[in-house]
Amino acid sequence: MYVNVQLIHLGRGINEVVVQNEDGGHTVFIDEQLSDQGRKSAYRHAMRHIEEDDFGRHGDVQEIETRARKNPERELRECQ
Repeated sequence: MYVNVQLIHLGRGINEVVVQNEDGGHTVFIDEQLSDQGRKSAYRHAMRHIEEDDFGRHGDVQEIETRARKNPERELRECQ
């Protein structure tokens, strides 16, 4: 698995967007206007979605988001 991270300008109130690539990897777009801490938080949030394989889930998007936000301090694998 690989994760490509891009800093771009996203719309107001959008911190990150995650896309599952055709080859199974992921691209995370993070709003370049966030602070360093905001970028780290957005990255961790995106990684929770990737690690939980939320892209294959069907159901209520709000439930998926609630679960992804539920434990924000959980340790995540470091992608280097």
